[in-house]
Amino acid sequence: LSFRPHSARLPSSAPLLALCWCWRLYQPHSFAAAAAADHRPIAGRTPSFAPAVEIPTDRPGSVMSYSMDPDKKGADGQQNLVKLYICRHGETDWNKEGRIQGQTDTKLNQDGLRQASLLAEALSSYPCTSIVSSDLRRAYDTAAVVRDGWIKAGRNVPEIKKDARLREIHAGNFQGLLSSDKAVLSHRKHLYGQWKQGKKDTKYPGGGESFSDLVNRAFAGLKDAVTAEDAGQHVFVFCHGGLIKSIAADILEREKRKMGMGPATNCCLSTLTYDPKADKFEIVHMFQQIINDKKAKDDTG
Repeated sequence: LSFRPHSARLPSSAPLLALCWCWRLYQPHSFAAAAAADHRPIAGRTPSFAPAVEIPTDRPGSVMSYSMDPDKKGADGQQNLVKLYICRHGETDWNKEGRIQGQTDTKLNQDGLRQASLLAEALSSYPCTSIVSSDLRRAYDTAAVVRDGWIKAGRNVPEIKKDARLREIHAGNFQGLLSSDKAVLSHRKHLYGQWKQGKKDTKYPGGGESFSDLVNRAFAGLKDAVTAEDAGQHVFVFCHGGLIKSIAADILEREKRKMGMGPATNCCLSTLTYDPKADKFEIVHMFQQIINDKKAKDDTG
């Protein structure tokens, strides 16, 4: 990470500029748009699934200067990087109640459908050459609402492909339980501790998955999404908060990097690139809150 302090010499208009900037920091939607333009993350909560990698946070609303050059070329020196846009699904009743969903096939509630519509508006100017979704309804229906919004706006967009490898982690016996339950909190603390110690094959009890199970299938699904014959260079994936946090943690750990990240709220946007020559994913920014909705929250545990 590089932090670039500004010069101590300020112009005479500095007080007015500072006041305008402070006001802007308290406008969540406009700030997210500014971060999108700069390809920089909004700092916030540390991902819970991060195994053995410390991901620092900063003040809410501040900007970390970690970013990838959007004009960066691939390993062969050509402009062949694929942009991968990963969207979390809208709200479900279980999100609202604080229940662990895992692979339970819950559906969007009215707020979730509204959030998906807001997401379609926020993404209206983004190019799209392929759409892939988890086969769970909450993710697929979010993708469908976004696609329908694009079509109504006169855009020509591809059909949605389903991929079960993009499902949320299977949480075994904990699916359907309240995440605030003391027994759940205690076991999750132990489980995440195991993962952070490098024991990533430790599974959720009752037929659940491990961190390794999740990231291995997730990366296989993402790689197929970006390397498909008809993928193009702007691929959208609709999936789940736990999965997105886990792939981010895995990438950062393998590259021995640290990055400030905000909460994985409903319908947040994460952007990666894929270099086919190097066979490598890189993070541009994570968990960008591009819809202006106070009800969108991170309940991924």
